[in-house]
Amino acid sequence: MQELLRCLETRRAENPVIELVGDIFVRLADYFKMYNMYCSNQPYSLVKFQNITTKAFKALILVRVESPP
Repeated sequence: MQELLRCLETRRAENPVIELVGDIFVRLADYFKMYNMYCSNQPYSLVKFQNITTKAFKALILVRVESPP
């Protein structure tokens, strides 16, 4: 998120030791809402990915066993 980075860099330019950034996150909170579904579905996506890769690996092993090089 380039806007967040820009705001944080501007704040750091004002003061090298950034102590307060909460107002920036509050101002940009609406932009973070789009990540809610993505982040909340991540565990399900991981399980699905593991199932797919496990099946693909098993299929590869079966092919290699049935027709060795």
